[in-house]
Amino acid sequence: MWRSEIGLRKLWGRSLWRPIYSTRSSTRKTTYAKAAEECRKRSAITYLPNAKDVSVDITTGIHDGHIRSVSVSHTIEGFNAVADQENRLTNDEIEFFVVNEAVPEHLIDPELSDSLYGENTPLFRRISGNARLTIFEGGHDFLPE
Repeated sequence: MWRSEIGLRKLWGRSLWRPIYSTRSSTRKTTYAKAAEECRKRSAITYLPNAKDVSVDITTGIHDGHIRSVSVSHTIEGFNAVADQENRLTNDEIEFFVVNEAVPEHLIDPELSDSLYGENTPLFRRISGNARLTIFEGGHDFLPE
């Protein structure tokens, strides 16, 4: 069922690429009620916890946040919002991804491969229920189908 040949659109109900999980954590913090409400409406944090019954593919590059603006932590936190408790990444693991731009050694899967990513080799993948998280070699990229 999780085979690359199936294609993302057929397999997944929604596909999120380098999502901003919460605009509250951006550098554009504000105390204005209207702006705060707009941030709430634009943040995946508002909607993802309700998406547990939808197939969701969440993907980002390991260097995101270093090359461009959205930290890889947003993607991982988005996955954690829909993942079963036992499949969530810990704060220490998330910090390792962000600081080192690498996968923690205990999470490396030497068998991980997915031809859909081409030269942007998948470095980490976790599946929990209807959610799949993939972190690939790259930055703030959107890979073609």
